[in-house]
Amino acid sequence: AWALDRAAHEAGRSSAFGKPARNLLLATSWLPALAAAVILAAASIVVPRGRPLLAARQGLGNAGLGQTGAVAALAGGLGVALPGPRRAAEEVWLGDGTAKVGRTELLRATWLYLAALIIIAGLLVGWAVVLLA
Repeated sequence: AWALDRAAHEAGRSSAFGKPARNLLLATSWLPALAAAVILAAASIVVPRGRPLLAARQGLGNAGLGQTGAVAALAGGLGVALPGPRRAAEEVWLGDGTAKVGRTELLRATWLYLAALIIIAGLLVGWAVVLLA
């Protein structure tokens, strides 16, 4: 997805095809990014020193930028700053915390992803039960 996003971004600068392709990419990635941001915000409730409200605010605020919403929710939930999409010559940072990520933050990120996987598994099981009922 990142390579496609980058290619659409580069093509958008130089051709009439690039802008519609980039807009289509953003439109099709908006709903999955929104869902990922909500799930990561919910999962950050069980992470030690997790920040679910900040995760929700940053994830939902950046969901319109494609997969950036999930990265912003991850950064907000962990209280770290992660590099975001590059625009022209400036670099955008997602999250309000420090950019220094160590062993503790990596362990918390692992717990966050594990909790997110449990939430997704629960949603899939619930969906299967509803469909089979």
